[in-house]
Amino acid sequence: MDLNSLNIFVNVVQQGSFSAASRKTGIPVATVSRRVSELESALQQRLLERTTRSLMLTDAGNTLYQHAVQGLEEIFFGEQKMQSNDQQLRGCLRISIPPALEALTPLFSEFYRANPGIRIELLTQSRKLNFIDDSIDIMLRIGDINNELAIAKKLASMRHMVVATPQFIDQHGRPETIEQLLALPIATFLPTNGKPQWRFGEQLFTLESAFCCNEYSHVLNAIRSGQMIGELPPMIAMASIRSGELVEVLQHQPLPVLDINLLYASNRFTSQLIKTFNRFAVDYFQRNRGDITNIV
Repeated sequence: MDLNSLNIFVNVVQQGSFSAASRKTGIPVATVSRRVSELESALQQRLLERTTRSLMLTDAGNTLYQHAVQGLEEIFFGEQKMQSNDQQLRGCLRISIPPALEALTPLFSEFYRANPGIRIELLTQSRKLNFIDDSIDIMLRIGDINNELAIAKKLASMRHMVVATPQFIDQHGRPETIEQLLALPIATFLPTNGKPQWRFGEQLFTLESAFCCNEYSHVLNAIRSGQMIGELPPMIAMASIRSGELVEVLQHQPLPVLDINLLYASNRFTSQLIKTFNRFAVDYFQRNRGDITNIV
């Protein structure tokens, strides 16, 4: 059995199509298709049912895939250990994070420092991504998880914080009620699915923001200008609160608790690269909890 053809077959299954496997491996689509056909001929078994819209594993294909993916993984890392004196892991991790987690840049810097052989491709997007279609290895997400094909590991919980500069408070007064807060000029995050909203307890308020943006760095700058009050994730706000540049208001009316989760695909073999990052992320959140979350 040709191991290169077997590796291409595994990539086709994991990526969901010949074209996606071609993009992932850099091998022309025609070659990908031909090598899978050659593998089927050599085994005298049909491995994939092909339609115009999708590929489906046959029973024989599923059996081969389940064993091949683990075997190829062991071969891959065995080869790396032989070729590397320092036995560093090597490869590429594609990681998706939402804009609210942009402040986690030190996590990826520390991970690279500990694993210089692993290249990181970081995608910061609000839109919903797919493990297969977007070739994502790991997703970091905030809030409820609605992905049946994902395994989720909770890293921490947090509440967003309503903050303003001392100068803003001096000029407009400190809001003590939600009504007083909503009457002020507000800077907030712009979601992709509609107008900005804040939930206090059981009440949901749609905001008429003075400024909104789909990147929290700009929301932070708007609040720092002293012209607006707004909400920020604690990992973005807490350093400025400690320095006295910002103050938190309405602590007695907290925003909802949100979980930070790490996700990876449940229908694919979990590579050593993914396992290594998972362990590192759990340790990083434990070591830096005071800078990331305002919930103990």
